[in-house]
Amino acid sequence: MVAIAHAAVAEAARLTDSQFANMQLYIGTQDTLLLLAYRNFDPAFINRFASFKPDGRTTCSRAVASGQRVILEDIEQDPPFAPHVPAARAAGFRALQSTPLKAPSGRTIGVITTHFATPHAFSNDELEVLDACGRRVSADLARACG
Repeated sequence: MVAIAHAAVAEAARLTDSQFANMQLYIGTQDTLLLLAYRNFDPAFINRFASFKPDGRTTCSRAVASGQRVILEDIEQDPPFAPHVPAARAAGFRALQSTPLKAPSGRTIGVITTHFATPHAFSNDELEVLDACGRRVSADLARACG
């Protein structure tokens, strides 16, 4: 599963030309997001978000709750994200998107997130390739787990 996550993070970052990326597994029985793989984050950021209960403020926790992609073109313009702005600034990103990963049943099982150093407007092309990436990763996870 970790190998799938590392490949997914590398692919998502390459497809969107993002500076940072990560993938989390959602463990529903514990209501916890668990970081499986990441790209270009410092240890302080990783330690803060290695495992946490979704709080509704991060894009990944909103994606888990809604089952839909969540986009912040500029983190400084999203009031719910405000508690995480200092950590995001320190990590070096200003924009991000989180795409949910889904089991064949439709249940959200994880999230793949790409982050950008500056405010970023996401193109339809970027979103389409992220959707395709998310479907591939979801299928790979389903095969690995089932």
